[in-house]
Amino acid sequence: MLTKKAISTTIFIAIVIISAIFLIVSTSNYVEFYRAIETLDLTIMNASPSVEQNEVNITLIFSITNPTRYVGLKLQELSFALYFQNNSENIDLWWKTLAYHNQPVTIDPYWNNTFEYHINLDVNADSTKRFQDLYQTQQGNVKWLLKSGAIVITFAGEIDVPLTAEYLSHS
Repeated sequence: MLTKKAISTTIFIAIVIISAIFLIVSTSNYVEFYRAIETLDLTIMNASPSVEQNEVNITLIFSITNPTRYVGLKLQELSFALYFQNNSENIDLWWKTLAYHNQPVTIDPYWNNTFEYHINLDVNADSTKRFQDLYQTQQGNVKWLLKSGAIVITFAGEIDVPLTAEYLSHS
């Protein structure tokens, strides 16, 4: 028969073990926080232009990935700007902002979200004309730059995470 002291000791040991497990799991997740913020990844999977005299369209496919096991990030806002490079100059072609203020998107461990946009550029815009000229002279070989800012909600508040990706398209 167990004594009151043995029961109390057993309960105490069980509480210590459960607390230690909880502390180890929480600490492990917290350590992953910094890695998750540093390694959020933006990748251009495809940038396919269709350039005609009176029409310029671009199909842009890119992804954002959390390559860590961290639990606790939420995406509140995402903004993108697409550039093409002419010599060392980045020329702005398109931008978009996605706001999730009312319902932030949970960034799960190993989260990967793909975005696809079909962009119809204004052929009268100076940047579009410069793109058409470059596209013709480079025979379709264009170096793209996609810059993104992700506003992420964390236990420490909102953090603005800048992301950049480059892509070289070939005709």
